[in-house]
Amino acid sequence: MTERRALLIGCSRYEDRSFAELAAPFHDLAELSTVLSRPDIGGYSVQRMFDATATEAQLAVSKLLKEARRTDVLFVHFSCHGWLDDMFRLYLVLRDSRSDHIEASGFSVGLIAELLESCASEQIVLSIDCCYSGRAKRVLTARGPSSVGLGARLQDAGSGFAVLTSADEVQLAMEASGKFRRVGAPRTSLYVTALVDGLRTGDADLDRDGVVSLPDLAEYLRQRFTGQAQQPTASLFLKRPVTVALSPRRQQPGTAAGGTITPASEEEICRVLRSAPLALGLVVGPPDDDPALPHLRKSMPGVIGEKILGYRDRGHSWTLLNNAIPLWRSHNGYLVFTDSAVHLPKRGGRLTYKELADHEITAESDWAPGHPRQGGSYSYSYVLLKHPYRSLTLGAGNSDEHAERLAGLLNSLAGLRP
Repeated sequence: MTERRALLIGCSRYEDRSFAELAAPFHDLAELSTVLSRPDIGGYSVQRMFDATATEAQLAVSKLLKEARRTDVLFVHFSCHGWLDDMFRLYLVLRDSRSDHIEASGFSVGLIAELLESCASEQIVLSIDCCYSGRAKRVLTARGPSSVGLGARLQDAGSGFAVLTSADEVQLAMEASGKFRRVGAPRTSLYVTALVDGLRTGDADLDRDGVVSLPDLAEYLRQRFTGQAQQPTASLFLKRPVTVALSPRRQQPGTAAGGTITPASEEEICRVLRSAPLALGLVVGPPDDDPALPHLRKSMPGVIGEKILGYRDRGHSWTLLNNAIPLWRSHNGYLVFTDSAVHLPKRGGRLTYKELADHEITAESDWAPGHPRQGGSYSYSYVLLKHPYRSLTLGAGNSDEHAERLAGLLNSLAGLRP
């Protein structure tokens, strides 16, 4: 039986401070996971690894490639820093990688090539989004003891294999500026934005045959970046065709134009909530007998009839700012996630995940007059959801970090739907 399996590895934070933090990888993995796991597009079983060490990433890739069967379709993606050693060999930078010992602590593209040689799968896509990623082609096409490159050997064996990179050998891979999304700006890197858009909309199906093949996808990415400083590359070795995804534009039985839009995937919403790198006290997938649920449904009538997939749990007491000023009470509908919408506090109302994507979501901070007994002013943080016609604010207390993490979580959920 054929399986479609995807392994997505991303890293934003690094123990070696000489590597700058990246804003895009968390969102890259969330968006790619959403589109690849959709049954009507990718149909992949997706595994995500975020801020993994080099050893953890190497073991995950090795396990995927060694366990794959001949008929399996594999999609492996990296979003991280890329680093060249003194010999201009490319290494993928993971959480514990060190710039002064990159050969021993990075994930060598050469090692990926060695692991690929022992893989039984005949349909493999390797996608690399990092600076200088185009150098991966040298490893995969360079001649070795067998006189032909890895790609050619896989092709001779009857395989379909491709390596897609976000830039050429000397270019930087770019992500949108700013830690959080601005109006009209992508949350993901430029390369992943194009990749996801092509698969989600069906635009990457250039020949309009209902499937996104590897040649389709490679040409679509080339066209998207024509005339730009960053130029994705593709090396295709196709003895047999490889279908990366189906086009959502093809007509489905019983789904006429203008039909009902299905709600977002419960599994994917819970996956994003669980994998979000934050400590907001979220309860994900609460059991039916959770004592908080009746209170939530009573205080937020809008969630009646919807399955609650997650909510924010702050305990059953008031939270005080500077031990004096009450901010919110637990289970008052601060944040409730269902399969169709996120329910916001008090008069904030209800925003579907698609509507959430139309907002500029940022973490903000401001100063307010202090309590008379305290004197002076104090700083408070909040999350601003700004729309051309209205703005909503979510209180986040006096923690800048929590406000930033909450903004990141909402950005990850924005637009989430099949």
